[in-house]
Amino acid sequence: MAVPGHTKSHIAYYLEREKILFCGDCLFAAGCGRIFEGDPAQMLESLARLCELPDDSLICCAHEYTLSNLRFARAAYPTHELIQARMLEAETLRAQDMPTVPSLLIHELQSNPFLLGLVPASPLDAPTTCVLPDRFGKLRPAQELLGDLHSQAARIDRFAALRSWKNEFRA
Repeated sequence: MAVPGHTKSHIAYYLEREKILFCGDCLFAAGCGRIFEGDPAQMLESLARLCELPDDSLICCAHEYTLSNLRFARAAYPTHELIQARMLEAETLRAQDMPTVPSLLIHELQSNPFLLGLVPASPLDAPTTCVLPDRFGKLRPAQELLGDLHSQAARIDRFAALRSWKNEFRA
């Protein structure tokens, strides 16, 4: 299936019977790929399309970026309990030299900052707990910076702000 955003021609493969998604650099465990050739609206639409798959689908992404992605998720959603729990689980696995991927789609829908409240299948209350840096780098509630968080334009703006912040994020 076509999933433009990371690149214009990015694709993913879904094995229906096995419920396994090979998504390359579109969707990661607790993250998503950088936008090189596409735009935020394309990437968000691609992510939404992937999120229409069954909740128990295995997500096989291209890289083991889970810990870095969860550090960012924790910064963007500092009070989100599932992100905190997922971080502890990932740290334990990596300390044992075990992989954190593949992940389950349901876990991504519940704790991936690039999906929370941004795609139809994700919890709608998530935007109210999201924080973003203002122009001075101070973290503020996303609603304070962007206003309405539930329109499609607002979702694209919040996704773009999160992706831009993640591009520069160091923890």
